[in-house]
Amino acid sequence: MIGDSSQRLLFTSAARGDVLQTAKLQYGALTAAPLIWGTVAFFGEGATTQGASALHAFDLSAATIADLWQVGIQVNGSVDASPVVLGSTLWSASSAGYLYPVSIADLTRPRPQPPVQVGAGLTAKVTGLLPTRDGNRLLLVTRSGAYGVDLTGPAPVTAWTALPGTDLTGVPAVLDDDLLLVASGSTVYALAAYPDSGTPRPVWTYPAGSPVTRLLSLGRQFVLLLSDGGSAILLDNSNATSRARFTLSLPAGAAAWTALSGEVLVSLSPGGKLSAATLPVSATGTITPASVWSTQATAFTGPPATGDGYAYGVSSDGTLRLFDLAAKTTVFTAPLGTGTLSGVVTAFAPGVDITSTAAVRFLLDGENFFPTLRDLLVAVAQKKFTGVTLPASLTFESLIKDIAAANADAYVMMWDTSTLYALTDDGKNWSKLQVASTIGTTYFENLFTPGGAVRGDRRFNAQTYLALSGTPYAHAYLEPYSANLDVWFERPVELGSNHQKIAIFSVNGTKLALVSGFNLNTPSYYDTTAHPFTSPGGAYDGESWHDSGLLLQGDAVALVEAEFDRRWSKQGSPPAPSSSTYVKLAAWQIVRDACLDAPGVCADPRTRQPAPYQDRRLTSAAVPVRIAITSNERLLVNPPSYRYNYQAVLTGVFQIRQQLVSAINAASSYAYLENYAFQDVAVIQALAGRLASAPPGFVVIAVVPCPTVTEVHGEFSIGLGQHELTRYSYAALALGSANWSTAAIEGGQIFTPGNGARVLFNQRGIEYTRVTFGGSSPVTVGIRDVVSITPAAQPSLLFGSPARYFATPPPDSGKALPNQRPNFRGVYVHSKLALFDDKVAMIGSANFARRSMLQDGELSAFVTDQATVAGIRQQLFAHWNMTTPASWNSGMTAFAATTTASLGILPLSYASLPRYSPTWPWSLMTTMFDPSQFL
Repeated sequence: MIGDSSQRLLFTSAARGDVLQTAKLQYGALTAAPLIWGTVAFFGEGATTQGASALHAFDLSAATIADLWQVGIQVNGSVDASPVVLGSTLWSASSAGYLYPVSIADLTRPRPQPPVQVGAGLTAKVTGLLPTRDGNRLLLVTRSGAYGVDLTGPAPVTAWTALPGTDLTGVPAVLDDDLLLVASGSTVYALAAYPDSGTPRPVWTYPAGSPVTRLLSLGRQFVLLLSDGGSAILLDNSNATSRARFTLSLPAGAAAWTALSGEVLVSLSPGGKLSAATLPVSATGTITPASVWSTQATAFTGPPATGDGYAYGVSSDGTLRLFDLAAKTTVFTAPLGTGTLSGVVTAFAPGVDITSTAAVRFLLDGENFFPTLRDLLVAVAQKKFTGVTLPASLTFESLIKDIAAANADAYVMMWDTSTLYALTDDGKNWSKLQVASTIGTTYFENLFTPGGAVRGDRRFNAQTYLALSGTPYAHAYLEPYSANLDVWFERPVELGSNHQKIAIFSVNGTKLALVSGFNLNTPSYYDTTAHPFTSPGGAYDGESWHDSGLLLQGDAVALVEAEFDRRWSKQGSPPAPSSSTYVKLAAWQIVRDACLDAPGVCADPRTRQPAPYQDRRLTSAAVPVRIAITSNERLLVNPPSYRYNYQAVLTGVFQIRQQLVSAINAASSYAYLENYAFQDVAVIQALAGRLASAPPGFVVIAVVPCPTVTEVHGEFSIGLGQHELTRYSYAALALGSANWSTAAIEGGQIFTPGNGARVLFNQRGIEYTRVTFGGSSPVTVGIRDVVSITPAAQPSLLFGSPARYFATPPPDSGKALPNQRPNFRGVYVHSKLALFDDKVAMIGSANFARRSMLQDGELSAFVTDQATVAGIRQQLFAHWNMTTPASWNSGMTAFAATTTASLGILPLSYASLPRYSPTWPWSLMTTMFDPSQFL
């Protein structure tokens, strides 16, 4: 999306550069980059003609890109700062001195709220609107000082004013943690987001010696100060200490037009030069800038838009240019139409134009998924879909080797779980050299296979890699993944993994794809839709597993395959199949001898017959399918020593979270979510906002595992910690949407909805949510201090857990469910599925957790055909012995009272979720990380 000084908007393809559509603004030019939120661009206009402007919401994924708000929402003054979305509210600031909140719980019917005056008599240009990390304050950077607005009360209020009368709009501000960095002339100021006074002094002031034209954050500790001419200062923002001074080779005006793409500094100049340099910063603050690339073009008209290793720039002749920073090439130059562009504002929206179509088939539980996977592998091996004979062995390793034996390529990719290898190949080589010098180079080299597995490693993925190594046409890759968290420099632990579960099958050019939550680990992930809790021999084994997947055939398969190829390309070249028959398969975990059929079939096929082979091609009509990913890897370009092709590394792509929140905000009938994790703060906040604003009859249904008696009374475990985070989400949703009749907090105080409750979400994580109960003496507590909640008589928030009722209580009392009769046993929910209004279905690998939304690699499919989504809902609900969302509560109540052996959903009470004093492992981990960051 590009805007110019003539009030034009141009929507272009990020891949090709061609203009998809144009629009004309009414009040003034686009003066700030739009906020890209999901597939929607939010922005305001400058007020150059009438002293007024408008707020807009353009859907970038629509066939015809248009303003969802038609003529826009009119505001007083000019909008010169990018808007902010917090929960279900869009905030913008205008030069008239007002904040404008707009409820976007339903994007098609926005509800403007009364504007909020920021400061008495303030009428000044606002170029910075920044939310604090907890989402409880907005910080405004203006031509007349800085302001902090508190959002935690019944109405927003100005909490503080700093540097009154100082013009801070010349340099874009930076927010590092809760420290706001602004500049005026040659002076940099640090302002606390939460000062002790309403008129605070700066935390520190730094005289740079020359006018500062750009501030760039290098993690939470360091900030880079740039001046025209290339003078640079690396500043420790904790104490305003200069760690390094150096000069970059930048032409006139380029310092102001500088942006970061990963760890690459990209500068454009009015003279037409692009410069790119790496800025590796160590934990001690040393920096060794190195020029990567420079090229000359026609004069640029504004700063670059950057992302995913690329930089976009617009030339004064009206040409859009895309630069590949890793390959050091110009990808394309595309004319944007007649006339010269000037004053350009660009916004980079990765992956917005990914709408596609496919025929789809919903795969419910292991008995449907694993035979589908098996049959497609067999079809690849025999290079046909019909007339196929099942081979003698149906294990994963055997089927992959059957494909290789047929001279068809099989690409198998797994997350590299070998921590030792990761520690000794960190992209900077210091630890590798250190270990090699300690134990001897020869011994060190013998420790690893060429592909990265530790020799003798008993972990599943390493063993699968070793089993396939050396087999012609079988290609195995252990894929490293390092999450791009809040700082650049070294961390003791990298909390990141690639969690995608995808497969692409090509048989003579006919392609299908699987997208799911299944790892290839049987019998653990295998279960029938009846969830009978019985082993192959018929004995009760106390385990049951629920999961889901989607089979695709059509254009969407190409998008799934492109993501596989990107990941595979990190090791060098992309996959290059030798023919049109091949398979590409990636999962978080793959067990080499996993049986791709019912348990026991592979062990004794003479007595247990495999499921009959089926031609899995789809004949149903293609429907709209959107492929969305999370990818947030650390991006380095040309490091001293590297293992990756960094061109294939993506960082800061959060499409799944954005599209999930967008679907929540558009729902008007029901939202159904099933997952083992239910704790991402953006998802919970969006659900709370929708519950508070949706029409009567709207329900939110959350299906999560029920903890067992053993878990509730046990020591810390990953599962127990996940249940604890679900408890916080339950409380935040119930109290934030009046779905409660009484609540008690630590200390014994009891409240009712008449007292009022205000939930204060913190974007750091659901565990930092706070609740203020009203009354004559308001009380604010942390969410974990809410000890009990009684649901409302007619709740619209329904928490439930799947279970099976046995006529006779099973023998393992430790797996009984708390607050339930001993006849019930829980079904573990591993599925990552959500449904909205029979209009949107999300199925894939992403949990509803911070890790899946912001850290790990994930892929999910969003189906938007109403008949298809209704069919998925009907099949799934029937599986749980439910009918409609409206009858879900009565269905749970009836199942809780059953005396007949059956499968269903039990109401999950707040009291059933564990609340415990942290044990030492939990305390140790939470001193290093936020709980939701590693669970």
